[in-house]
Amino acid sequence: MDLDDVAMVCAGDPRVISRLYEQSAGSHGGLRRAWTRGGPSLIRTQRSADRALVLHAALGDDADPRLGQELASLAGATPWRLVWHRVSGDITPPWPGPARGLAAGLDSPTASLLVADHQGTIRIISSETGSPIGRITPRVPPPRALTAWSDGSVLTLGSEGGLAHVRESAAPANQSGLSALLDDGPTRFDRILESVTAHLRHTPATALCASGSLLATADASGHVHAFFWEEGAGGSRSMRLHEGSVTALAAVELAQSKGGAAVPLLYSGGSDGCVRAWRVDAEPLGSPVLSRPCPPVTLAVGDSREGLVLAVGWADGLVEHHSLDSGEVRAFRPGPPVTAITLAPWGDLVVGTDESLVCLRPS
Repeated sequence: MDLDDVAMVCAGDPRVISRLYEQSAGSHGGLRRAWTRGGPSLIRTQRSADRALVLHAALGDDADPRLGQELASLAGATPWRLVWHRVSGDITPPWPGPARGLAAGLDSPTASLLVADHQGTIRIISSETGSPIGRITPRVPPPRALTAWSDGSVLTLGSEGGLAHVRESAAPANQSGLSALLDDGPTRFDRILESVTAHLRHTPATALCASGSLLATADASGHVHAFFWEEGAGGSRSMRLHEGSVTALAAVELAQSKGGAAVPLLYSGGSDGCVRAWRVDAEPLGSPVLSRPCPPVTLAVGDSREGLVLAVGWADGLVEHHSLDSGEVRAFRPGPPVTAITLAPWGDLVVGTDESLVCLRPS
């Protein structure tokens, strides 16, 4: 077995290859480290093209550049194209750290992503290249969820179930977001933030998301709570959707025919292994949208070139990309456990783990 031969590595017996890499002292152009990083996915029974995609996404920036080209060619039969990736140890551009929260959109939603790491640092990176743009200060407590709006407002959900951070881009430079807003008098953002904060004092949240018309939280009892931006929208509404704790939330605005106002649609995942849909102006669907024998840990929903897309990161490491209009399902397993996902505005899927950040484009 030639451990430097990419095609042979992708087509060979993964357990034999794992053993040979463990016994080898060479770097093999970066393949050895990439194989170790993607191991939990690479040892699964799969096509060599799928293995090539995982291996490509696990390559470090110090790998032989020819390997990336070869792996991209071998992965051509997969339903994905690797747009960019960063792994632990990358320097040019730098890896943004373990992804404990991901969100699209900050002032320029078509060009940026937010990445919250395990220490509470929130970095802003280019969604087109993964290159660093900046960071939000100060650092916040380690987050369990992150959400953002195109106007620059950012919230994180802390480990204790409360809102941990607020930033508003319209605030003066010498003031932090919330204090600047209060100086200007209560705004719509203030009002919904006050309502949610009061609610979380007695019902700590396990998940958080937002759309153009609402902010939503969920809790350990299986309830999802929607708080509406518009005062005339009824304030808030709650619904029990899961048996056990809610583990993930995502929201999207559904455009209505004949020029009607968009209606928010919430997707929730629970410890019961179900993903459910709830259009907040109606009763939730009676049956789950998806169900597996493990819980979803992260959700994302949004519009794409193919229509509405739902992405799910499961606790067993599987990431699914569901094109809801066509019914097509794409899958990806990065290797390390999935910790966060988001959808770029044009439909690219960004997958975060404690060791990598990967941007995939449906092909």
